[in-house]
Amino acid sequence: ERRVGLPDGAQELTCVLQDRRFDAGNQLVYSTAMMDMETGMLGDRVLVNGRLAPQWSLGSRAYRLRVLNGSNVVMFQNDGE
Repeated sequence: ERRVGLPDGAQELTCVLQDRRFDAGNQLVYSTAMMDMETGMLGDRVLVNGRLAPQWSLGSRAYRLRVLNGSNVVMFQNDGE
């Protein structure tokens, strides 16, 4: 990484993406329904690092972005078989 000159330190941003479900009172909902427990819970909002609308103050230079999919839902594809 150092040899190829990738940005690090303050120019390295880590983003954890998660989908979460909230109720009408804007409280986090975690379902105990059997389907949600088996396949994970599909949320209605996407959070980045635990925030709905994160903001960074960035300069005009190169940044390294590390992205982690922290969602827990498992999507199955039915291809007709």
